[in-house]
Amino acid sequence: MTCAVYALSAGLSPVGAVLALRVGAVVQVFAEVLSAAGGWTLGYELADARAHGVYQGVFGAGTSAGMMAGPALVTVTAVQHGTYGWAALGGLAGRPAVRWARRDGDWRGEPA
Repeated sequence: MTCAVYALSAGLSPVGAVLALRVGAVVQVFAEVLSAAGGWTLGYELADARAHGVYQGVFGAGTSAGMMAGPALVTVTAVQHGTYGWAALGGLAGRPAVRWARRDGDWRGEPA
């Protein structure tokens, strides 16, 4: 959602762009809160009860990798390609990965 709001600011007047970017910032704050809650859920809900530490370690490594690769990813998508780049970046969200994990069904020994 935030990526879409940022993308919409490209064709607006300076005042409209500032307003859109402010709305995007507010949306981003709420997304960060939901992301943190989702991270805790993924770290414990999808983890095998016998290996919470391992899952937390891998999750933390993924977060660190995202922090390292994030600036380059934004540069080659949103900065270089504008609205289309923001749209592509928005499509890379974690929702598809979570759907895949939940669909798999054996992540906790339960049927799908």
